[in-house]
Amino acid sequence: MGEPQADEIHPPQTQAIRMKSQSYKTQAPVAQLLTDAQLQTRWQRTDVTLWRLRKAGALPYVQVGRHPRYRMSDILSIEENGVPCSTRIRPGTC
Repeated sequence: MGEPQADEIHPPQTQAIRMKSQSYKTQAPVAQLLTDAQLQTRWQRTDVTLWRLRKAGALPYVQVGRHPRYRMSDILSIEENGVPCSTRIRPGTC
């Protein structure tokens, strides 16, 4: 008898990992979600500004664990149409 193969030792773990990664892919493609850092770079704004926009309801986001993520479709819509006046951070900037 020889040494057991790696797949013989941990087959349930391998299967579980494979199943998790498949379910994540079906929920939302990662390429369509932006991180805080990516949006900060794109808009040249600070994390505090993004937080204020989220808090005001002007910046829709998806919570992934502890981190906000932004749908590319929402970002493109905001870039095309602008932020509504009712959700501006500073009064009188409309």
